[in-house]
Amino acid sequence: QCPCVPDRSSKGFVSGTGEKNWTEAQKYCREYHTDLASVRNQSENEQIQSIITDKQAWIGLHRLWVWSDNSTAAFTHWKPGERSIRTNRNSICTSIVISDEGRWTDEDCTHQHPFVCYDGE
Repeated sequence: QCPCVPDRSSKGFVSGTGEKNWTEAQKYCREYHTDLASVRNQSENEQIQSIITDKQAWIGLHRLWVWSDNSTAAFTHWKPGERSIRTNRNSICTSIVISDEGRWTDEDCTHQHPFVCYDGE
């Protein structure tokens, strides 16, 4: 590691501590980092896969399919059949599943999972 000036256009992804529900994970990421991970492209999706040690982890996509930091979801990587519109969409959040090529699933936000934060823009 060098004492370089960080590239402010990139994100550094960080695995969160323990397992939390989505809201607790968001709070942790905002307190100790920038926010829950938002994913802009396949390269970032692969970076997140490489740091997750469990089978799946929360990322920042939720509810009306916007990121935790309110940015638009221009890139998605849904598992086939996922992103289903359910009656209680306000309680649906997104996890990334490592065993399925990093595909995303929609999950109940109250479930406990590992999670990924980011530092930077």
